Amino acid sequence: MQETPVVNVVLGTAGHIDHGKTTLVKQLTGIDADRLQEEKDRGMTIDIGYAHMLVDQDLSLGVIDVPGHERFVRNMVAGATGFGLVVLVVAADDGVMPQTREHVEIMQILGLKRGICAITKIDLADEEMIELVEEDVREFVKGTFLEGSEIHRVSSVTGAGLADLRKAIERMVKEISGPSATGVFRLPIQRAFSAKGQGAVVTGVAVSGTVSVGEELEILPVAARVRIKAMEAYGRQIQTARAGHRTALNLAGVDYHAIHRGHVACEPGYLGSSPLITAKFRHLTSAKKPFKDQTQVVLHTGTFESAGKAYLLGRKQLAPGEEDFVQFRLDAPAPAAPGDRYIARYPSPPITAGGGIIVEAVDRKLKPRREWVLARLAERHDALPNPVSHVMHVLRTSGLNPLSHDDLAKAVLLPVREVAAIGERHKDEIVPVFRGEKMIHRANFDSAAAKIRDELAGYHKAHPMRVGMPKVDLRKAMDAEVRVFEEIIEKMESSGVLKSAGSFIALGEFAPTAAGGAEEAVAKCASMFKGAGFSPPERAAAEASLQAAPELAAEAVRHLLETGELVDIGGGMIFHSSVIASAEKLIRDRISADGKLVSAEFRDMVGTTRKFAIPLLEYFDRKGLTMRLDNIRVLREHGQKGPR
Repeated sequence: MQETPVVNVVLGTAGHIDHGKTTLVKQLTGIDADRLQEEKDRGMTIDIGYAHMLVDQDLSLGVIDVPGHERFVRNMVAGATGFGLVVLVVAADDGVMPQTREHVEIMQILGLKRGICAITKIDLADEEMIELVEEDVREFVKGTFLEGSEIHRVSSVTGAGLADLRKAIERMVKEISGPSATGVFRLPIQRAFSAKGQGAVVTGVAVSGTVSVGEELEILPVAARVRIKAMEAYGRQIQTARAGHRTALNLAGVDYHAIHRGHVACEPGYLGSSPLITAKFRHLTSAKKPFKDQTQVVLHTGTFESAGKAYLLGRKQLAPGEEDFVQFRLDAPAPAAPGDRYIARYPSPPITAGGGIIVEAVDRKLKPRREWVLARLAERHDALPNPVSHVMHVLRTSGLNPLSHDDLAKAVLLPVREVAAIGERHKDEIVPVFRGEKMIHRANFDSAAAKIRDELAGYHKAHPMRVGMPKVDLRKAMDAEVRVFEEIIEKMESSGVLKSAGSFIALGEFAPTAAGGAEEAVAKCASMFKGAGFSPPERAAAEASLQAAPELAAEAVRHLLETGELVDIGGGMIFHSSVIASAEKLIRDRISADGKLVSAEFRDMVGTTRKFAIPLLEYFDRKGLTMRLDNIRVLREHGQKGPR
């Protein structure tokens, strides 16, 4: 089946009530966009209307008509979210009016780049009046995205100027590149209804990604999983839809009553919903009063809207034209994503206060006037337009908490394959951990490595006699997850920067030293334990006999234990390493000759008491040299199995 080519740009209308937007759409497309009977009865557009026109014979362009009355700006915003190109309509017999101004301000905040101005109803005004209105329009659009745009004079009654306006639209459509199809599929829902014999249908303009018939989507915030049975664009069946298309999705797995305007259809598992939205906010230059902290607002993003409060994070109020980061605490969770545009309006009187770009949806309230918070938000805000910068920002700000490709994909709303491709192109900035399953940013690894070196250098300076810092103490100082800490240590060891000694860690070039008085205490302590043979002193007694400061005496014993010259066999009993070696040789020789060793024999062989002999034998049991069978020992290496 051959599909109709579809322009991935939607044309929208904007302007004051009764300036002829809907009539102009009907003249351009042949379609009456007023679909509600109430609209036809009152002669006034109330809700979003839809139409389409052909460009170059069989190329379809979607058209969205919006209401111009101030009471229905909420509907206008829901429609304008999908605009890629706009026709600003100003009546020749009326000129620029309040909703003309507010509509342009809203579209400016929403990031529109291109548009055309149409002066309608020229059949109701003379040439002089039309000239004045045109000059008024040119002056009005200065400093906006419409500055320098074409202005066409038209009459939907006589048809004057319509052909030229249509050609201008067709020409501009070819010049515009619509939204990129990268990212995960997201469609803010404008309408939800039931088609006879088809079931639930939702319509809207996709803001990112692509989707095909048969694929699954998730409806948020209701978290309903659905399958696409069929799709339609501009009256014809299609198999694939992409960002910029005004599309109708026929869904299986959900009742249309559960879906409303403001919900979002998106690829499952990516988008969440939160009532806490952090954003960059710009107060309108045309505002008549300051915007104050904790102002009540209605937030509009996509087709979603909710009342809430705006908490300024940097200042306590904003003058017209000023901007700040803000956290919106909404009455309902918003299915919003970083980079989405939004509008904030006062609830009463209902006028636009400003808007900007959403930075993140979060699960915590942010405290105001925190410089590090503002710096982090500014960094992410600046990274949002570039997928590579966004991915790297999220990875960098995750610190030593490793992220997988899937974690990053969900954070930046990109398919996993795109995140993996970014990672491959920028692998020098990434350190893989957990056997390559996750990663941390190179800058975070380098920072952690530098901190480890500094911690160890300080420890070595304070404790030059110790073989190293206990790993458990170093990890606490790093405040890192155990597995991540171990990976960093392992990588630093493999490069020779660090070395391990049992449960201790040291800089690669470090060697424990005992100088001056410490050297004398260490030598005296070693000699004492060596001379004591198999009847060594208790640790406290040994330290006291060194006749040195208590701290120095304790360090001397610790130094010898850590370097292995002394051995703690358990229970605080300490022997010189040469004595341990001698005992091991005696045990091996006796068992090799007799096949066994009786405990009492060992006591007599080494000339000590049971107090020292039994702990020594148990030490060799634990070390795996011997195995106890009742009151005798055999060599474990002989393969004999002891009693269970």
